[in-house]
Amino acid sequence: MATIGLDLEPDQLILQKGRDFRWEFEHVDESGTLVNFPSGSLYFEFDTSPVTTWTFVIAGSGASLKVESAAVDLIPPRTKWQLVFKPTGEVSGGDPVARGTVTIQE
Repeated sequence: MATIGLDLEPDQLILQKGRDFRWEFEHVDESGTLVNFPSGSLYFEFDTSPVTTWTFVIAGSGASLKVESAAVDLIPPRTKWQLVFKPTGEVSGGDPVARGTVTIQE
């Protein structure tokens, strides 16, 4: 049977208990050249109740995120997550970039 749509391999997002979480992305084109992010937002979305989102700050070709330890500690182990890019003007939804499960290291 054919696969239609994105088939994202699951990844682990490793969080350290009691520690801040930082991450950065650089947006590159097919040739490996840095290019500005398109207009929109990039965020981690956690399957908590209510849903938790951690939004990146986008500046040019870079996207960075810093989450304080108190917020990190609220994410339980084995929580499902997605990394989503939502273009400006899109009311809901967005494009999945990655997905997986949270692992907590103590």
